[in-house]
Amino acid sequence: MPKKTKKEKIIADYRKKLKFIEQTSPALSSISHSKSPIVTNAAESRQPMPIDNTKIKDMLIYFKKDFRKSLILITGIIGLEICLYFATINQYFKFR
Repeated sequence: MPKKTKKEKIIADYRKKLKFIEQTSPALSSISHSKSPIVTNAAESRQPMPIDNTKIKDMLIYFKKDFRKSLILITGIIGLEICLYFATINQYFKFR
């Protein structure tokens, strides 16, 4: 008897999982086998959600504060690296 191919093994695994699901929840299996398509109104799903301007303003304020702190921290670190670089070139510090 020939060995199973990879696809046949995958299909067998799916069958086992489906059988297990059908045994555990019979209500779910009856729903999954129904062939009637579910129709939704496309216009309802594409309506934009209402936007709360106060939340957006608060988020913008927090973003600006965090961004400013990040820029200060980054420039401080880069400035320190540049100072240390020139200090080692001029041999103010001797690293061995």
